Order: sequence, then structure tokens, then C-alpha cells
Amino acid sequence: MFYWPNGALRSLSIHENGKIDQLIEWDENGDLHLQEIRSENGGFSIIKYRPNGELEYSGNSINGLRNGQWRMYNEVGKLCSTIEYIEDKVVKEEHFCP
Repeated sequence: MFYWPNGALRSLSIHENGKIDQLIEWDENGDLHLQEIRSENGGFSIIKYRPNGELEYSGNSINGLRNGQWRMYNEVGKLCSTIEYIEDKVVKEEHFCP
């Protein structure tokens, strides 16, 4: 566990069998900032939040590379685009916001 200078929890990692199974980060105000949860394929499901608490993006990674569909959200949490990745390379994009 790590803490901000103000004493608020900054990050927590949960380990299983010597590997990080889950990582959670908060900002200095105690608001959720980032979650990374190990998937069955050994990669991570990643969810990042904006300072206002709305989603910023979500997706999966394997070996540190983006894989599968990532969803990007605007400042009010509206889904604005999806991007499909294979080993960090964009294979398809769709945009919904102006």
C-alpha cells in the first residue's frame, strides 16, 4: 500500500501466487482513479476514471499491449469511441461524439 502525503490511500495491490492480481489507485481526495484486474488469459482489464469520477477509458491488455476493444468516454461519461486493438495496433475505430 502507498499513501499520499495527506495520509489518503494512493494505491493497493493484491497479489496471488506471487503476481499482481489486482491494482487499485486513488487520487489525493480519495476518489477512484484506476483499476487493473488480472483476467483469465493472464492480461489485465483496465478501467481509468476522470477526476470528476466519470469513466475515461476501459479495455484489456496482454503483456502490456492493448488487445481487444477499448472504449473511450467524454468528460460526462458518454461513450465516444471504440477502438479495436491487436497487440497494440489499431485494427478498427468507431467514433460517436462530434
